[in-house]
Amino acid sequence: CAIDDAAAAISAFRAGATDVVTWGDLTSRLLARSARNAVPRRSVRAEPLDRQQYLRAIAENSFDAVVLLDRVGIITFVSESIERITGFSAAELAGHRVLDLIHLEDVTEVRSALERCVTTPGQRVHVEFRAAAKDGSWQHREIVAISRLDDPAVGAIVVNYRDITPRKRAEAALIESERLYRETCDAA
Repeated sequence: CAIDDAAAAISAFRAGATDVVTWGDLTSRLLARSARNAVPRRSVRAEPLDRQQYLRAIAENSFDAVVLLDRVGIITFVSESIERITGFSAAELAGHRVLDLIHLEDVTEVRSALERCVTTPGQRVHVEFRAAAKDGSWQHREIVAISRLDDPAVGAIVVNYRDITPRKRAEAALIESERLYRETCDAA
């Protein structure tokens, strides 16, 4: 606040003021500084009280699942959203070898992708494959993985995981439709 005597300044401090400006000292620079200090700064989002709980809430409510693997492909963490995708709970998957869930025809490609991930830390690896669902069906999956094994805060291969079965079915239906169209046109 701007005041014109020392007694008023003392009263202002006693009332909780953190800064006072006397009329004799008032300059545009000082006024701008005082205005900045008088208005509380607010960020777009306050820092969450529990960062781990905050990140877990994001992972659990994602369409994708997050899976952490150790160096040899053992599942060490799975976000709860995995159950919506696969039918398996996180507890059912933790501790298992990820390759045990992969269709036999796709194991070699997935193993190779995981090896690339381990040997090139920081490099994203993308692969599509079939994996078992809890109901016994095979779903098409897509992953993007990156090795954070050397990062002490993570110490794992981080995998973002999604079900692409509907997309694969749509692609197959389109291919079949195009084939039928060509046959019809050729016959005409």
